Order: sequence, then structure tokens, then C-alpha cells
Amino acid sequence: MQSDILSIHTSTKPGNEQLISKERIAMMKDGAILINTARGKLLDYDALEIALLQGKLFGAGLDVFPEEPVRSSSICNLPNVICTPHLAFYTDYTLTIMNEHVINNAVQYVVKKYS
Repeated sequence: MQSDILSIHTSTKPGNEQLISKERIAMMKDGAILINTARGKLLDYDALEIALLQGKLFGAGLDVFPEEPVRSSSICNLPNVICTPHLAFYTDYTLTIMNEHVINNAVQYVVKKYS
């Protein structure tokens, strides 16, 4: 692969577990960055950690993990890794929008049912 950054965005349907495996990491461009914000089971985290420690990859951004919540993960202690909790939708703005959708859906249901 020739990409400088690989960002994973797919589901964990059957057959996608460890889609980014040791073999696929080896195919990546040296010095690339891998980002996983999709699902933890899509990535072989042990292989990723080895690739980061050996300098094959420059860094990683991880927002999801094979088991959540993450209690302890050595990969998160690496200086070239950023680990964040998978809760981007918990911002005040997003919660407001989600609440508005719920209220609007309830109102539309009542209007349709009693019109």
C-alpha cells in the first residue's frame, strides 16, 4: 500500500475480524499512520504494537478496542499512539441534537396517530 494514513471505517460483519492483520500491516508503507475509529475487532492490536515498536509504522490513533472499556493496554502507553474513548457522540451539541430527534419523532408519531 502507498497510503501515508490508513483510516478504518467498516463494520464487524462475519469475515471482517482482524481485517487489518499482521500480513496487511506488513504490506503498509513504512512510516504510515493507522487510525481505527470503527470497531476494535477489525484490527490485530498485537501486530500493530509490534509494528509500532519496530518502527514499521510511525504512529496510530485508536478510538476502539477489542474489549471495551479498556482496562489496561500496553499499546496506549507508546509515545506514538493516541488512545481515546469511543464517545465522540457524547458532546453537548450531539446530545442536544439527539434529544431533538427523539422529541420530533414522538411528536410526529402522535400527530399521525391522532390526525
